[in-house]
Amino acid sequence: MSILALVIFFSPVHAGEEKLWWEDAEKKAENEGYRLIDTAELHRLYKEKAEMTIIDNRYEYEFEHSTILPGAVNVPFRPAERSSLDSGKKEQLINAMGEDKERRIIFYCRSFR
Repeated sequence: MSILALVIFFSPVHAGEEKLWWEDAEKKAENEGYRLIDTAELHRLYKEKAEMTIIDNRYEYEFEHSTILPGAVNVPFRPAERSSLDSGKKEQLINAMGEDKERRIIFYCRSFR
């Protein structure tokens, strides 16, 4: 299973701070077995009609008023809670990811900060 995480910056970040933050996030991703992509790469994947599942983990009210990610599935949770999700939320996440262990899965959140 290929797991990617998409990061979108909504607030201004100084270039130096963004670079340090991104490098730290990439190291963490590598250690935890996933990788980060940016909006340009996600756009490329959409354009190429790549097989993927997008899980939008923002709160429901944010997801309902957004058209950013066509075809995305909403499973709201905070990334820091991923190892302690209650059984209902785990089941919802497992169902959203599907059975295909080779499918690319992209988690979208407002920010990892």
